Amino acid sequence: MLLVGSCCPLAIPLLAGPGSLATVTMLMLRSASVATTAVLLLAIGLVFIATYVVLRSANWLQGFLGPAILAVVQRVLGGLQSRIGAI
Repeated sequence: MLLVGSCCPLAIPLLAGPGSLATVTMLMLRSASVATTAVLLLAIGLVFIATYVVLRSANWLQGFLGPAILAVVQRVLGGLQSRIGAI
């Protein structure tokens, strides 16, 4: 039995890129109590779970949206990415 998988390299910088690492480091240094640290760790966990769910359901979402809507989304996100890069 042959298992076919794929890799999404965009998820790595999203979860562990320099911006997110710097933000978490800064927020951890500013946390004054155990409660703030717990809230920060909870937020990190929720972002991880949300990212996992979105990436895991990508195939289903692609079939649900169809090629026309995916083309529109790709153009909008491509334009957004180019504008962010121009800043």
